[in-house]
Formats: sequence, structure tokens, C-alpha cells
Amino acid sequence: MKIDLGSGPTPREGWIRVDDNPRSIPDILMTMQQYVETLKDNSVDEARACGCLGFLEGQEIYDLMNHLWRALKPEALLKVEVTCVVYPTGMPNPHAYTVPLIKTQISMQTFKCFTGGSTYDQRGVLPWNILQAVHSHAGWLQVDMTPRKPARELNPEEQEVLKKNMIPRIV
Repeated sequence: MKIDLGSGPTPREGWIRVDDNPRSIPDILMTMQQYVETLKDNSVDEARACGCLGFLEGQEIYDLMNHLWRALKPEALLKVEVTCVVYPTGMPNPHAYTVPLIKTQISMQTFKCFTGGSTYDQRGVLPWNILQAVHSHAGWLQVDMTPRKPARELNPEEQEVLKKNMIPRIV
């Protein structure tokens, strides 16, 4: 199964399009957060979230990423595309602040929270591997990620070890 979160109006053959805007005429009219919560563990082959993470606020992004981590198969690809708050040169990107519905400004630092490479990863975020990150001169940040999880089911003993090593969620 391939899912396109926040799909917008462009159809993609072979993908389930999820959007909460009825004008997009999605396959599933629902918020991406609601939809990913319904997915079974290890049931998704590939996912896209292009131009939509900025519409979520702090903890909503962490929760969405954790649900995607759970739903994606090991080695499944998540493609994320966001308007970045800075250009590759380090200069501020004024376009990142022009859409009134944007709630969270995202940069490469945001994605480090999902890899364990940031001091801000203390929110119970499940681990991801970043395969590629491309920061375009137009101000877009494109990140390809896979969930960092075992390729097989863990036995109860291994699950306990994993739980003990998880960072507790801060509420």
C-alpha cells in the first residue's frame, strides 16, 4: 500500500490520496493524523507527506511520525517535502512565513529530532534513518527516510529491552 498524505488535487496512480480538503477530491477525506492512526502495523510500503507537515503543531508532528513509523514496513520509504525556514545559504526564507495556515517552521534541525541527533529528541520519538536530504535553492527541503526498526517481529523479551531504552514522552 502507498499513501499520499496531504495529497492535494494531483492524482497519483497506485497511491491512496488522503487530504482533509474536499476540493482536493481525495480518495479518503480525513486528516492525515486521523488516517495514520487507523493503519495496521507494518502495512505501508511507501508514504509521502509533501507540503503538509508545517500545518501541524509541535507534538502533532511527533505523533504523526510515530504512527507512520509503526505503520510503515521495515525499509519502507517516507518522502517528506517542506518549505524550509532558511535557504541553503543560511539566509531566512521569506516564503516560509507567507502561508497563514502554517503552524510550524521546519528546518533540517527538525528532522534531526527523529534520528537521535538533537537535544530536542526527548519527546518519545521513534527512530528514523535519513537516507537523503536535499535543500533546494528555491527553499524546499526534501527528505527521504525509513523507520529504524527490525526487519522481523520482536519476541516479548526483545520488546521489553526496546521499551526500557525508549525515551519517555514529555507531556
